[in-house]
Amino acid sequence: LNAAIQALGHCTPLAAYLLQGLFVMDLNEANDLGTGCVLAMVFAALLHELFALCPADEGHALNDASFAGNLPAFPPFDFLMAVAQFHPFLATGEMHDAQELLAWLLDALNEDLNRVRRRPSPPSALGPAVTDGELTAREEERYAAEAWCEHLRSNRSVIVDLFQGQLRSQLRCPECGTRSLMFDPFLHLTLPLPADVDEIRLEDVVALLCREEALDCDNLWECPGCHRRVLARKKLDLWKLPPLLMVHLKRFEWVQEGPPGDPAGFYHVRKLNCLVHLPRERLDLKPLMPPKTIQKEPLLYDLVAVVDHLGSHVDTGHYTASCRRPDGWWRFDDSRVAPLAGDAPVVGRQNYVLFLERRCAPTEPRAIEQQRASEPHAWPHVIDVDWSFLTGSMSEG
Repeated sequence: LNAAIQALGHCTPLAAYLLQGLFVMDLNEANDLGTGCVLAMVFAALLHELFALCPADEGHALNDASFAGNLPAFPPFDFLMAVAQFHPFLATGEMHDAQELLAWLLDALNEDLNRVRRRPSPPSALGPAVTDGELTAREEERYAAEAWCEHLRSNRSVIVDLFQGQLRSQLRCPECGTRSLMFDPFLHLTLPLPADVDEIRLEDVVALLCREEALDCDNLWECPGCHRRVLARKKLDLWKLPPLLMVHLKRFEWVQEGPPGDPAGFYHVRKLNCLVHLPRERLDLKPLMPPKTIQKEPLLYDLVAVVDHLGSHVDTGHYTASCRRPDGWWRFDDSRVAPLAGDAPVVGRQNYVLFLERRCAPTEPRAIEQQRASEPHAWPHVIDVDWSFLTGSMSEG
């Protein structure tokens, strides 16, 4: 729990938004999908306790003297009780997966802070874009923007503005070449790791996520082009990346013991300890995007926080966090906090969750443009004013 809180708390735009009290105007207590704003309130209060000594004009960063004074550890009992109230499995006090907790926290904060007071009923839903040929970059961008517009009709929060990106999912018929395209939002990326390598680059891990795969016989696809049930080819691609990108390195996999199909066999979880290489600063993610994507801004990212898992099993071991501050990197290990030497490794074999911040993204929360269906200029897409679906969206509040 501590490692997850510290990592999320060191995402500057989100922490500043909460510490400056800007979240109050966005609280959505009536949202049945949220926690009645309990989580948003206690998380903001917890950040105030943790960063109580920081000057108001310096965001959420503590100064050197605050740590040098050996401040006592602050036990987050109120936060833990609030989380356990809405996520009962945490009430046992046992160790739990930090990535699952972070994903749940972001989703719950998104609902507590959702600026949409009345969701469309029934919710709008776009079908897939179907084509029997190649679409131009502008045509694909149009479908992506329309899907994003529909998403914003029900989801508008600082979490959407900061953490949500967009994926392209496509199915391709091997018989006639018809493609079905869908564009879906994501809150974090879970990247698979190979089991048979010692070191790998981040771009190669993304390539594993985006490789084309054939559906199996249990999932035949009825092609809308040739109307046959086929073993379609499925592929994911990154389409739009958010200002704050949470990356989960999938280090645990199920492994079968015994011959395949043996009813006496059993499965166990194995941890993958391969090193995923990435720089701390100026990580260029543009090469990870498909060639047709159109980006409004350079995709240069800095690493700002890392959650490490120490141990061999998901249910055992220990979590720590390493976070970037104005005076360098610090290691958070429960009640122990220490600065890291300039050459101390942050990227390593124990990395489990990474937080990346886009270099051109504003860190002052008042400078973050609120995304809404009626203001397409704030979307991550490059907009063509002639797109017909914009006529209705721009008239909405």
